[in-house]
Amino acid sequence: MQEFFTRLERACIELHQPLPEIKEEGLSLYEAQQELLKYVNKYEAVVNAKKLALENLNKKQIQLCKELDRKIQIDLKYPPLPTQAQFDKLEAEKFEREEKFVNLKHEITEIVDEIKYKPNSDFEREVLSSDDMMLSNQNLKMLEFFAKCMKELKLSTEEEVSHLRTRIEDLWKMLDIELIDRDEFRSHYTGNSLDTLEALKIEVKRCEELRKAKIKKFVDKLRDQLQTIWTTCHCSDADKKSFRYLYNDFYTEDLLDLHELEI
Repeated sequence: MQEFFTRLERACIELHQPLPEIKEEGLSLYEAQQELLKYVNKYEAVVNAKKLALENLNKKQIQLCKELDRKIQIDLKYPPLPTQAQFDKLEAEKFEREEKFVNLKHEITEIVDEIKYKPNSDFEREVLSSDDMMLSNQNLKMLEFFAKCMKELKLSTEEEVSHLRTRIEDLWKMLDIELIDRDEFRSHYTGNSLDTLEALKIEVKRCEELRKAKIKKFVDKLRDQLQTIWTTCHCSDADKKSFRYLYNDFYTEDLLDLHELEI
Protein backbone atom coordinates (compact mmCIF):
# COMPACT_ATOMS: atom_id res chain seq x y z
CA MET A 1 0.00 0.00 0.00
CA GLN A 2 2.81 2.41 0.88
CA GLU A 3 4.39 1.92 -2.56
CA PHE A 4 1.06 2.83 -4.24
CA PHE A 5 0.68 5.94 -2.06
CA THR A 6 4.22 7.02 -2.96
CA ARG A 7 3.53 6.59 -6.69
CA LEU A 8 0.24 8.48 -6.46
CA GLU A 9 1.86 11.30 -4.48
CA ARG A 10 4.66 11.62 -7.09
CA ALA A 11 2.11 11.74 -9.94
CA CYS A 12 0.08 14.44 -8.20
CA ILE A 13 3.20 16.53 -7.62
CA GLU A 14 4.12 16.29 -11.32
CA LEU A 15 0.58 17.25 -12.29
CA HIS A 16 0.37 20.05 -9.71
CA GLN A 17 -2.79 18.52 -8.30
CA PRO A 18 -3.81 17.66 -4.73
CA LEU A 19 -4.08 14.06 -3.65
CA PRO A 20 -7.54 12.68 -4.40
CA GLU A 21 -9.84 11.54 -1.62
CA ILE A 22 -9.94 7.77 -1.65
CA LYS A 23 -12.84 6.15 0.17
CA GLU A 24 -11.54 3.23 2.18
CA GLU A 25 -14.41 2.95 4.64
CA GLY A 26 -16.05 -0.46 4.59
CA LEU A 27 -13.43 -1.87 2.21
CA SER A 28 -11.28 -4.86 2.86
CA LEU A 29 -7.51 -4.41 2.65
CA TYR A 30 -7.47 -6.00 -0.80
CA GLU A 31 -10.36 -3.81 -2.03
CA ALA A 32 -8.69 -0.68 -0.64
CA GLN A 33 -5.45 -1.65 -2.37
CA GLN A 34 -7.28 -2.12 -5.70
CA GLU A 35 -9.06 1.23 -5.29
CA LEU A 36 -5.73 2.95 -4.63
CA LEU A 37 -4.12 1.17 -7.60
CA LYS A 38 -6.95 2.41 -9.80
CA TYR A 39 -6.08 6.02 -8.90
CA VAL A 40 -2.36 5.35 -9.34
CA ASN A 41 -2.89 3.97 -12.83
CA LYS A 42 -5.21 6.83 -13.77
CA TYR A 43 -2.85 9.59 -12.60
CA GLU A 44 0.27 7.92 -13.96
CA ALA A 45 -1.45 7.55 -17.34
CA VAL A 46 -2.09 11.31 -17.36
CA VAL A 47 1.54 11.98 -16.43
CA ASN A 48 2.81 9.70 -19.19
CA ALA A 49 0.48 11.29 -21.73
CA LYS A 50 1.70 14.75 -20.80
CA LYS A 51 5.34 13.64 -20.97
CA LEU A 52 4.73 12.18 -24.43
CA ALA A 53 3.06 15.40 -25.52
CA LEU A 54 6.03 17.37 -24.17
CA GLU A 55 8.47 15.11 -26.02
CA ASN A 56 6.54 15.66 -29.26
CA LEU A 57 6.54 19.42 -28.72
CA ASN A 58 10.27 19.33 -28.10
CA LYS A 59 10.84 17.44 -31.34
CA LYS A 60 8.53 19.84 -33.17
CA GLN A 61 10.37 22.86 -31.76
CA ILE A 62 13.77 21.43 -32.71
CA GLN A 63 12.59 20.70 -36.27
CA LEU A 64 11.02 24.15 -36.76
CA CYS A 65 14.07 25.94 -35.40
CA LYS A 66 16.30 23.83 -37.63
CA GLU A 67 14.23 24.68 -40.73
CA LEU A 68 14.27 28.38 -39.83
CA ASP A 69 17.94 28.31 -38.78
CA ARG A 70 16.94 29.67 -35.37
CA LYS A 71 18.33 28.93 -31.93
CA ILE A 72 15.97 27.12 -29.57
CA GLN A 73 14.65 29.93 -27.39
CA ILE A 74 13.21 27.89 -24.55
CA ASP A 75 14.23 24.73 -22.80
CA LEU A 76 11.10 22.71 -22.29
CA LYS A 77 11.26 20.98 -18.97
CA TYR A 78 8.54 19.04 -17.24
CA PRO A 79 6.62 20.38 -15.41
CA PRO A 80 4.84 22.44 -16.61
CA LEU A 81 3.76 21.53 -20.11
CA PRO A 82 4.09 24.64 -22.36
CA THR A 83 1.28 26.08 -24.44
CA GLN A 84 1.09 25.99 -28.25
CA ALA A 85 1.66 29.75 -28.53
CA GLN A 86 5.37 29.67 -29.35
CA PHE A 87 4.98 26.78 -31.76
CA ASP A 88 2.13 28.50 -33.54
CA LYS A 89 4.39 31.54 -33.94
CA LEU A 90 7.22 29.42 -35.34
CA GLU A 91 4.86 27.64 -37.74
CA ALA A 92 3.43 30.97 -38.93
CA GLU A 93 6.96 32.25 -39.54
CA LYS A 94 7.84 29.05 -41.40
CA PHE A 95 4.74 29.38 -43.61
CA GLU A 96 5.57 33.03 -44.34
CA ARG A 97 9.13 32.16 -45.32
CA GLU A 98 8.02 29.20 -47.44
CA GLU A 99 5.58 31.46 -49.31
CA LYS A 100 8.32 34.05 -49.86
CA PHE A 101 10.71 31.36 -51.07
CA VAL A 102 8.17 29.97 -53.54
CA ASN A 103 7.33 33.41 -54.96
CA LEU A 104 10.97 34.47 -55.32
CA LYS A 105 11.97 31.16 -56.87
CA HIS A 106 9.10 31.44 -59.35
CA GLU A 107 10.28 34.91 -60.41
CA ILE A 108 13.88 33.71 -60.72
CA THR A 109 12.99 30.55 -62.64
CA GLU A 110 10.90 32.46 -65.18
CA ILE A 111 13.77 34.84 -65.94
CA VAL A 112 16.36 32.05 -65.99
CA ASP A 113 14.28 30.14 -68.55
CA GLU A 114 13.63 33.26 -70.63
CA ILE A 115 17.21 34.48 -70.90
CA LYS A 116 18.80 30.99 -70.74
CA TYR A 117 20.86 31.94 -67.71
CA LYS A 118 23.37 29.39 -66.41
CA PRO A 119 23.87 29.43 -62.61
CA ASN A 120 27.45 30.17 -61.61
CA SER A 121 27.48 29.46 -57.87
CA ASP A 122 26.51 26.61 -55.55
CA PHE A 123 23.76 28.76 -54.04
CA GLU A 124 22.19 29.54 -57.43
CA ARG A 125 22.37 25.88 -58.44
CA GLU A 126 20.70 24.85 -55.17
CA VAL A 127 17.90 27.41 -55.62
CA LEU A 128 17.14 26.21 -59.14
CA SER A 129 17.40 22.49 -58.46
CA SER A 130 15.86 22.05 -55.02
CA ASP A 131 12.68 22.94 -53.16
CA ASP A 132 14.14 21.87 -49.83
CA MET A 133 16.39 24.82 -48.93
CA MET A 134 16.90 25.90 -45.33
CA LEU A 135 14.67 28.95 -44.83
CA SER A 136 17.15 31.01 -42.80
CA ASN A 137 17.17 34.80 -42.84
CA GLN A 138 20.54 34.73 -44.59
CA ASN A 139 19.31 32.38 -47.33
CA LEU A 140 16.21 34.51 -47.93
CA LYS A 141 18.34 37.66 -48.17
CA MET A 142 20.59 35.91 -50.70
CA LEU A 143 17.51 34.76 -52.58
CA GLU A 144 16.14 38.32 -52.73
CA PHE A 145 19.50 39.54 -54.05
CA PHE A 146 19.52 36.74 -56.65
CA ALA A 147 16.02 37.75 -57.81
CA LYS A 148 17.08 41.42 -57.99
CA CYS A 149 20.15 40.55 -60.06
CA MET A 150 18.06 38.44 -62.44
CA LYS A 151 15.61 41.29 -63.01
CA GLU A 152 18.44 43.71 -63.69
CA LEU A 153 20.18 41.24 -66.00
CA LYS A 154 16.95 40.65 -67.92
CA LEU A 155 16.42 44.39 -68.39
CA SER A 156 20.03 45.10 -69.46
CA THR A 157 19.97 42.11 -71.82
CA GLU A 158 16.77 43.33 -73.49
CA GLU A 159 18.24 46.82 -73.94
CA GLU A 160 21.54 45.53 -75.33
CA VAL A 161 19.81 43.08 -77.69
CA SER A 162 17.62 45.89 -79.05
CA HIS A 163 20.64 48.14 -79.60
CA LEU A 164 22.65 45.40 -81.34
CA ARG A 165 19.77 44.42 -83.62
CA THR A 166 19.52 48.04 -84.82
CA ARG A 167 23.28 48.20 -85.35
CA ILE A 168 23.29 44.93 -87.29
CA GLU A 169 20.49 46.12 -89.57
CA ASP A 170 22.52 49.25 -90.37
CA LEU A 171 25.66 47.23 -91.06
CA TRP A 172 23.80 44.73 -93.25
CA LYS A 173 22.39 47.60 -95.29
CA MET A 174 25.81 49.23 -95.59
CA LEU A 175 27.48 45.96 -96.62
CA ASP A 176 24.65 44.80 -98.94
CA ILE A 177 24.29 41.51 -97.10
CA GLU A 178 22.00 39.10 -98.96
CA LEU A 179 18.38 39.27 -97.80
CA ILE A 180 18.17 35.50 -97.44
CA ASP A 181 21.16 35.57 -95.06
CA ARG A 182 19.55 38.32 -93.03
CA ASP A 183 16.26 36.41 -92.71
CA GLU A 184 18.07 33.23 -91.73
CA PHE A 185 19.95 35.03 -88.95
CA ARG A 186 16.79 36.75 -87.68
CA SER A 187 14.80 33.51 -87.56
CA HIS A 188 17.61 31.64 -85.80
CA TYR A 189 18.30 34.22 -83.10
CA THR A 190 14.98 35.34 -81.65
CA GLY A 191 14.03 36.58 -78.21
CA ASN A 192 16.31 38.13 -75.61
CA SER A 193 18.32 35.20 -74.30
CA LEU A 194 21.98 35.45 -73.36
CA ASP A 195 22.76 33.07 -76.24
CA THR A 196 21.06 35.47 -78.65
CA LEU A 197 22.95 38.38 -77.13
CA GLU A 198 26.27 36.60 -77.66
CA ALA A 199 25.35 35.74 -81.26
CA LEU A 200 24.45 39.39 -81.93
CA LYS A 201 27.78 40.54 -80.54
CA ILE A 202 29.62 38.10 -82.81
CA GLU A 203 27.61 39.25 -85.85
CA VAL A 204 28.33 42.92 -85.09
CA LYS A 205 32.03 42.14 -84.80
CA ARG A 206 31.97 40.20 -88.07
CA CYS A 207 30.18 43.00 -89.91
CA GLU A 208 32.45 45.64 -88.41
CA GLU A 209 35.47 43.73 -89.68
CA LEU A 210 33.90 43.42 -93.14
CA ARG A 211 33.08 47.10 -93.10
CA LYS A 212 36.59 48.00 -92.00
CA ALA A 213 38.11 45.82 -94.72
CA LYS A 214 35.82 47.40 -97.31
CA ILE A 215 36.68 50.94 -96.23
CA LYS A 216 40.38 50.06 -96.06
CA LYS A 217 40.23 48.88 -99.64
CA PHE A 218 38.76 52.22 -100.82
CA VAL A 219 41.09 54.29 -98.61
CA ASP A 220 44.16 52.43 -99.93
CA LYS A 221 43.02 53.08 -103.49
CA LEU A 222 42.58 56.81 -102.73
CA ARG A 223 46.02 56.93 -101.13
CA ASP A 224 47.56 55.47 -104.30
CA GLN A 225 45.77 58.18 -106.27
CA LEU A 226 47.12 60.84 -103.91
CA GLN A 227 50.67 59.61 -104.32
CA THR A 228 50.25 59.79 -108.08
CA ILE A 229 48.81 63.32 -107.90
CA TRP A 230 51.59 64.49 -105.58
CA THR A 231 54.23 63.09 -107.89
CA THR A 232 52.60 64.58 -110.96
CA CYS A 233 52.24 67.97 -109.29
CA HIS A 234 55.74 67.83 -107.80
CA CYS A 235 54.38 68.42 -104.29
CA SER A 236 56.94 68.92 -101.56
CA ASP A 237 57.31 66.71 -98.51
CA ALA A 238 55.84 69.53 -96.46
CA ASP A 239 52.73 69.51 -98.66
CA LYS A 240 52.39 65.77 -98.24
CA LYS A 241 52.86 65.95 -94.48
CA SER A 242 50.16 68.57 -94.23
CA PHE A 243 47.68 65.80 -94.95
CA ARG A 244 48.01 64.16 -91.54
CA TYR A 245 45.53 61.34 -92.23
CA LEU A 246 47.73 59.56 -94.76
CA TYR A 247 48.90 56.92 -92.28
CA ASN A 248 45.83 56.78 -90.07
CA ASP A 249 44.75 53.13 -89.72
CA PHE A 250 41.39 53.78 -88.04
CA TYR A 251 39.26 53.04 -91.09
CA THR A 252 35.92 54.85 -90.92
CA GLU A 253 33.60 56.67 -93.28
CA ASP A 254 35.08 59.94 -91.96
CA LEU A 255 38.57 58.81 -92.94
CA LEU A 256 37.31 57.89 -96.39
CA ASP A 257 35.63 61.31 -96.78
CA LEU A 258 38.83 63.11 -95.76
CA HIS A 259 40.83 61.32 -98.45
CA GLU A 260 38.22 62.13 -101.09
CA LEU A 261 38.30 65.80 -100.04
CA GLU A 262 42.08 65.85 -100.25
CA ILE A 263 41.99 64.55 -103.80
